[in-house]
Amino acid sequence: MGKVVQGLGWFVRRTANPIELGRFYEQALGLPRLRSWETDGHAGAMYWAGDVCVFETNLIGEKAATGTRESQCIPVFRSHDHEASVERLLSGGAGILRSERDERADTVFVQDPEGFPLGIERLRDDSLFAIDKRLTEAWTGNRTTLPGGIGIDGAVQALSRVVHLTTDPTGDAEFLANTLKLDRLGDIGGREWLGLGDTAILEIRKSGRRLARPQDRVSVRDTWILREYGHDQLLDCMRKKGEEPVSSLKFKGGMLDYFVTPGNRLFGFQQRLRFHPDEPARQMIEDLAAYSRWELETKTLE
Repeated sequence: MGKVVQGLGWFVRRTANPIELGRFYEQALGLPRLRSWETDGHAGAMYWAGDVCVFETNLIGEKAATGTRESQCIPVFRSHDHEASVERLLSGGAGILRSERDERADTVFVQDPEGFPLGIERLRDDSLFAIDKRLTEAWTGNRTTLPGGIGIDGAVQALSRVVHLTTDPTGDAEFLANTLKLDRLGDIGGREWLGLGDTAILEIRKSGRRLARPQDRVSVRDTWILREYGHDQLLDCMRKKGEEPVSSLKFKGGMLDYFVTPGNRLFGFQQRLRFHPDEPARQMIEDLAAYSRWELETKTLE
């Protein structure tokens, strides 16, 4: 199987108040809202999180809403004015959790008004990761907006890292690298790092308690989802490993499947369908921009 994963495509944060929580990320982090919905039994919003990624707030399932508030993964955003971005979050109602420093970045973790963690990172100039260098080139080259000039307001560039929390870091790293063909970037601070395509990094961190295997996607508070262009190939890889999806969705705009790692952490991969003039679900601005970039980059590699 050749390269089919483009990068981090979606980060879904589920809560009983998705519209209100989404406004926090719009106002305190500067993420532009792409769309929102409020209908009987359904509510949520999507925000552009830079590169090819969407940050989504959605409804949590009733069972999980009264259960643990432990996050399975944490979104970390790259900022070019670290102090200003943290101050903006605090002014918007966030609270400081902790600060960390390693050979790649300085990171401040905060919690949003509902207690969900997120991070703001300042990368070091000498980062050895090619993904980090590409992000820097995009920023300095002013290639950080969607068509029409839609961009993040402020110093945040993109959702650049996901901290994947698991009781089985070795098992999860090997599983994700082998089934999704993710590049293993190396070890920093005793933790393994994987490339999510060429747009973001997955940091595998030992943490938390072992949770029961999730039975559906809506019971999990935080989930990362890859944007890819080889859905059937990825499904075949999973099934050859004896894995079956927790949830499978087919809709007008694409296909999405959720699986579980050896550490019982949920993740997904989604392929969006090509533009079609008669189908609004296949005209999303972020999908068109991502697909255009994918075609350009794959042709360059040929």
